[in-house]
Amino acid sequence: MSIAHPVLRRPAYSKQKLATGCLMIIAIFGLAPGLIHPAVASESTMETAEAQRYRFEIPRTTLSAALQDFARLTSLQFAHFSDVAPDTVIVGPLSGSYTSTQALDLLLRGTGLTFRFVNERTVAIVAIAGNARSSSSHSTLPPPFMKSAPQSAGPSVASAAPESNSKFREQKNVSKKKGLLRRIAGLFALCGPLIVAGPAFCQSATAQSGADQTSVDQTTTGQTGAATGGALQEVVVTAERRSTDIMTAPVSIVAVSGDQLQSSKIVDVNSLGQMAPSLLVVNSGLNSTADIRGVGNSNQGGNETPGVAMVRDGLPNMSEGVGENVPYYDIADVEVLRGPQGTFNEASSTGGAININSADPNFRGANGYVDATAATYTEQKLDGAINLPVSDSLALRLAFNEETRGSFFRDEATILDGPYEAGPIIGESGPAPGVSAGNTPNSKDLAAYDPGNVNDRDMRLGILWKPSDNFQWLTKIEFDDEDSEGIPTQPDTYTFSPLAPGLPCPGGHVTTANGQCEATWAQGYSGSPYELNNWASSMLKADNDEATYNEELRYTLPSDITLRLQGGYQSIFQTSVTGTSDDNLDVGSFSQGITDDKIYSGEFDAISPTTGPFSWIAGTMLSELFWHPVSYSVNVNAPYSATNPEYSGIWTDGEVIRNYAHAVFGQVSWQFEPTLQVVAGVRMTWDGQQSLCTGYSCINGVQNEDITYASGAGGGEFTYIYGHPGPHASDRVPTGKLDFNWTPLAGQLFYAFIARGSKPGESNAGSATIEQPATHYEWVTDYETGWKGKLLANHLNIQLDGYYMQYMDMIHSIFNPEIPTGTGEANIPESILKGIEFTLDANVGHFSVNLNAADDKSILGPLRTAATYKFPSGTNFGQTPQCPPGVPQNNLSVNEGGCSNYTPYEVNLDGEELPYAPQYTLNTTLRYSIPLGDTYLTPRFQYSYRSKAYSDIFQSDNYYLLPGYSLVSAYLDWEVGPWTTSIYGTNLADSVYLEGTGLYGDPRQLGLEVSRSF
Repeated sequence: MSIAHPVLRRPAYSKQKLATGCLMIIAIFGLAPGLIHPAVASESTMETAEAQRYRFEIPRTTLSAALQDFARLTSLQFAHFSDVAPDTVIVGPLSGSYTSTQALDLLLRGTGLTFRFVNERTVAIVAIAGNARSSSSHSTLPPPFMKSAPQSAGPSVASAAPESNSKFREQKNVSKKKGLLRRIAGLFALCGPLIVAGPAFCQSATAQSGADQTSVDQTTTGQTGAATGGALQEVVVTAERRSTDIMTAPVSIVAVSGDQLQSSKIVDVNSLGQMAPSLLVVNSGLNSTADIRGVGNSNQGGNETPGVAMVRDGLPNMSEGVGENVPYYDIADVEVLRGPQGTFNEASSTGGAININSADPNFRGANGYVDATAATYTEQKLDGAINLPVSDSLALRLAFNEETRGSFFRDEATILDGPYEAGPIIGESGPAPGVSAGNTPNSKDLAAYDPGNVNDRDMRLGILWKPSDNFQWLTKIEFDDEDSEGIPTQPDTYTFSPLAPGLPCPGGHVTTANGQCEATWAQGYSGSPYELNNWASSMLKADNDEATYNEELRYTLPSDITLRLQGGYQSIFQTSVTGTSDDNLDVGSFSQGITDDKIYSGEFDAISPTTGPFSWIAGTMLSELFWHPVSYSVNVNAPYSATNPEYSGIWTDGEVIRNYAHAVFGQVSWQFEPTLQVVAGVRMTWDGQQSLCTGYSCINGVQNEDITYASGAGGGEFTYIYGHPGPHASDRVPTGKLDFNWTPLAGQLFYAFIARGSKPGESNAGSATIEQPATHYEWVTDYETGWKGKLLANHLNIQLDGYYMQYMDMIHSIFNPEIPTGTGEANIPESILKGIEFTLDANVGHFSVNLNAADDKSILGPLRTAATYKFPSGTNFGQTPQCPPGVPQNNLSVNEGGCSNYTPYEVNLDGEELPYAPQYTLNTTLRYSIPLGDTYLTPRFQYSYRSKAYSDIFQSDNYYLLPGYSLVSAYLDWEVGPWTTSIYGTNLADSVYLEGTGLYGDPRQLGLEVSRSF
């Protein structure tokens, strides 16, 4: 017997009507199989279906996802029944121009399913009579036992013949009565609580064709579930190289669609934590790094491999967050994977990975969208995309984004004292003669200066060539340009106590009457959030330019093995100008920094089909990052004069840092029981970091020596400093995962696994004469178990997982008193992380809710080190080594044999929290769609909470505190056909919060957004 799922329509007006509707459904469901026969079809409907041809481009995916794509293209509606398992049956790929009936024949071939037209626009998907593969007795089998046979393309294919299985027919006859009772009990279990609650959950939808009448589940009509009251749409992720329903992927993951990002104003990675639990993104202005569960990148250097891999369209960014502030536009989805990803997502994924997937070109005709936004702070934003199928085998997609916005920060300074963008033009042979060291700003300069403003321009071109069903070539070319008048960082406003009585406060702080160290500000600067003094906020200019070239080729062999080759090149060029000045003196210093990152990456995969009990994936990859920092600085001395300046300068050509990772990996899946599966993955990675003698720092293989040039103007001199290659840190690290999956019922997945991930060690340059040892790689072992359940006919999805992680040899900056002038890093012994994460998605009537939360606990391993931020000013602390036993401390320079006593500043940090590891995170979105004729009015409410965290391992006071905060946002959407108009307010309570040390998050903003899809 077949049972049609209930369909959500609109709120009920009485419990009596609700109960009556449920009883009618129960009665009808018992007769449903006799109402639809696969051999019967409406001739007129068939003729209509045969008249029009469509260009289909459906990948190998679940039947549910394929029917959604089919419905969007053809405007058909689909009805499927409980003995058809659309979430487990795998179909496709299907590519080419076909009529609706031809395409359905091809799509369902070998699945044991067929179709019939119930009416002109509704198609029923049903099991072929006597077919064992789609029967209720096998509907609970997990993949790959419910996979389809290999597909073959053709203009017209007859339906597959019914399979003969006498044993199955006997089992089916025996279980008929029990099956009917189970269905009736299931319906009462569904309707009973809702009769008490009141909402209309079990109303049926009726499709009429002659004398036939049946209840259908219209979940693939092309409209959102929230608007129609349908079941939750399937979310397909590619975390493990195959397209998989997120509810059947044994991994802790949150997937956010491009529509969700757009509508919730998640414009870049910095606000992504408002949609995913356990995620904290640290914004440093030009760059952003992520920490998941407290693991990621606790250091904010520039040459470190991140602990959370950020992968954009399959290309990894191995730099420490450089270039990750690129806006999100025309995005298909963003996947946040929590925990070590030691098989697929790079070796540098001790904390997890963030996969950003932009929309691909498609063959669904000319389509796309345009979105315009106007908001407070003079924000103007326009983005969109247009998709053009040039032919049956070639499609183009052009996406764009442009945004301008004034700063959220107020510049309180009235006079811009001191040198402005000082410094002569300098090159290989020294300063350019006759060029002034500084320029006094004019009124136009002052009016244009707006630190923290936004001026972004982005463009992406996608080209998809698919000359045959088994081959495709995808190219993406992207250019991004982000400019700002500066990064509005603010000095730390927190006070702290000296470590011991009588010890002085460090530079920039004074001792108050209560013994606290309090920060001092430049004259006229209040220190309040969102208020700047030009010279207190040191970043005066910040530009980021990126170019990305991405190629992916896929070829499917006759054996259904897919070969995938991807390669790409990323160029990230950043420039910044910083300056400091005392408003009382016409003096100051300026510096310009240039970061030139070039990333080369490639991967080759061989992916088996999943039609049998065994499936596998094998691959190899390489990734190379070359990071080259260059900077020059100018110091202007008192008294400043534009005609006769007193200055000195330093030009630094830093050594090129090479981060590399080469790996081979593989994964095997074995379905050894109908409900039990074992998955094992392994990866061997050769990675490392080294400093290279290249560019100006090395000519003809000979290391350059530092050179001092006379300035030739105004007195002073310039010194050229060349980078010196440091030690080479390299590792060979095995990582992987062992996973056990149990699916006792369809839509109910229980999993448990052990996974390991690693992060490369780092070279330590130390001082010019003494090198610090390179750090050892760090690694994380994750013991995790979880449950993913589809409930209430897929109107409620729940994900729940718990984990225990051992974090070994965490890399962190540590002050080394033996080599005080070096920027040394060390490995911290074992730290512990444990927690619970929860995600809920529900759609009931016109109401939908998304809720995710996490409780994460982190415990730092044993460590004792000096708190450098508390070193006293006016001394050589941090510049001289530890005094030997018996030698008294003195304030002499290192050249004079000076030494310091660091013992009073040492702190035992054992048991502290890990940096950037809030214990509690919570995000929720509530939505209610109100039908108004053919339109919908949808109010939305968003709430996000993050508890306090620290930006460093020193937590005895509030100096590194990132306070907890709550964000409340509200939206009102009006949908009229392809048009959507939204009035919104983000951070309505105007909460003040930090996105990083000294950098505040966005304040309240009100806006209007209008978008149109086509």
